[in-house]
Amino acid sequence: MRTIKEIFLRHYYSLWLSPSLSPPSHMNSNDVENHENSNVAIEQRKINKEEGRGESPSISSFVCEICIDTKIEAENFSITGCSHSYCTDCVVNYVGSKLDDNVINIQCPVPRCGGFLELDGCREVLPKMIFDRWDKLLCEAAVVENESERFIYCPFKDCSALMIVDDDSPTESECPSCNRQICVSCETVWHHGSTCEEFGRIDNKYRVVMEVATRN
Repeated sequence: MRTIKEIFLRHYYSLWLSPSLSPPSHMNSNDVENHENSNVAIEQRKINKEEGRGESPSISSFVCEICIDTKIEAENFSITGCSHSYCTDCVVNYVGSKLDDNVINIQCPVPRCGGFLELDGCREVLPKMIFDRWDKLLCEAAVVENESERFIYCPFKDCSALMIVDDDSPTESECPSCNRQICVSCETVWHHGSTCEEFGRIDNKYRVVMEVATRN
């Protein structure tokens, strides 16, 4: 490996050794060395300048309104209706926390801002599980707001799907989500051989027994 000075001096001396060129007659050995050092410095500055031109342009950045960290522009997420910006990680955490609080109309986290996060606008940044959960809650809210429709929730805790009950729905129906039998009349699990009233009494006795068992 050679230094820039070595390369330059070799080239410089090769010019002097050329039959058509010779060192200036007025230059002594010190002058020659100083002249060489000066030329090396000039050449180095030229190289540095050329290398500087090849540097990659500075990457634009922004400050997240939630974590207050400086992030690269590729992580920027803007909310419809406002000028605030957030990093994608904070948006995911923010939406998830709001859904945990049963909030589905999610506003910009900056106080007194009128901006809202929209489901479709967050599609590309939200994990599928959070996106589907938000979508489900919005659909359920739309059904609940429609007072002309009767709806019930699946009584099985590991399902809890929302169902619209039609006028011609049979008392014994199947949950379209978990495919288990339910009673539409009393909105509980299907109780074959018992009326809703009888099953209600049995269910109440069972709850009392379970409460006593958990205390001991």
